[in-house]
Amino acid sequence: MENKKLTARDVCASAAFTAITAAMAQIAFPLPFTPVPVSLGTAAVFAAGMMLSPRRAFMSQIAYLLLGAAGLPVFAYFRGGFDAFIGPTGGYLWAYPVMAFFISHACRLAERARKKNFKIKFITHVINFFILSLSMVVCYLSGSAWLARVMSVSLTQALALGALPYVAADAVKIIFCVIVTPQIKKTAGRFL
Repeated sequence: MENKKLTARDVCASAAFTAITAAMAQIAFPLPFTPVPVSLGTAAVFAAGMMLSPRRAFMSQIAYLLLGAAGLPVFAYFRGGFDAFIGPTGGYLWAYPVMAFFISHACRLAERARKKNFKIKFITHVINFFILSLSMVVCYLSGSAWLARVMSVSLTQALALGALPYVAADAVKIIFCVIVTPQIKKTAGRFL
């Protein structure tokens, strides 16, 4: 049974990924036809999910959102404040804690299955790619649903503005995280 007590290690690991998410969110590029930028913030969410326990991964993204809501400039383009949650990017931000928790939980289940069945060891990257891709679907749906509301457009139009243009860039982020994150986890794992 997992210890429910919050430890200093929980706080430090979560805080580290809160900071990583805030830093990576600043690497953002605008697209001329949509108010939603391409950002590396989602790559930090992927990494948090793959490296931390579900609890820590979730906490890291909740802390990120709380810092932004408090006005600290942690969102893309050094923005902060509650306006980010009710603006065009709000739905994407809301998905971050859910994504991190889902990725962490699903990756741990996949790892347990892999250890029990040697035959699936070689497809670990494929499984992780699938898990991260599913988490992006959650982000796209949440973000596009909110974008449709904010921009007063149909969900189909919102998906065309807030999901389809990002698929290629997100696929690259997912592939990078699937390959690199396990290597980082081997090195930093004892601290997390």
